[in-house]
Amino acid sequence: MAIPEAVARFWLFFLLLISSFFYHSYGDGYTKVTRIGALIDVNSRVGKEQQIAMEIGAKKYNNTSKAHKLALHFRNASEEAFRAVSLAEQLIERQKVEVIIGMHTWQEAALVAEVGSQAQVPIISFVSPAITPPLTQKRWPYLVRLANNVTAHVKCIVDIVNAFSWQRVVVVYEEDGYAGGDYGMLSLLSEALQDIGSLIEHRLALPPISFLPDVGELINEELNKLVNRT
Repeated sequence: MAIPEAVARFWLFFLLLISSFFYHSYGDGYTKVTRIGALIDVNSRVGKEQQIAMEIGAKKYNNTSKAHKLALHFRNASEEAFRAVSLAEQLIERQKVEVIIGMHTWQEAALVAEVGSQAQVPIISFVSPAITPPLTQKRWPYLVRLANNVTAHVKCIVDIVNAFSWQRVVVVYEEDGYAGGDYGMLSLLSEALQDIGSLIEHRLALPPISFLPDVGELINEELNKLVNRT
């Protein structure tokens, strides 16, 4: 899989930024190794691209640095979110990583953040909740969230609804069970729709996709029920 040079450069910069927090000066002949854990979905295209780009970035850095090296440890977080906890614990206890990056759902990030806080290992998450839960900083002091502003996604949806002059909206979403997840985004969406004279008529909450044996069948069943009801 070909990775754009700009993407590889971004990950090189990102890894350098991480390593700078753990780098210290040592005497001649001593090489410092920063171990970085990565929880990503290696079965998805995005996950594969992230892994390759990180490997390219780390290789470029290691080829130019003699006193400091980067060691990447990947774990596949494509299954249920709760498995991310055991994977994070393995990275910390066995691989002795000094930081963990990744996570693609807020549920994963929150669970791994608990592990990171207990072990005092920084957790850098690719996701962020729509509404930041109270006391987030105190509960997860080692959590760093890197994500786009959810309000931009909400504004895009509202602009589409407004363009078609839709008065009522049906929302289908995956329930993650964590405050500030999809439910928090729904709160923002509901308020924004009211500003243009629209409302959410019905909410269809699906269980976590990772727990479903046949996602397509369940979605078809629920949509048929919704159509018959309305």
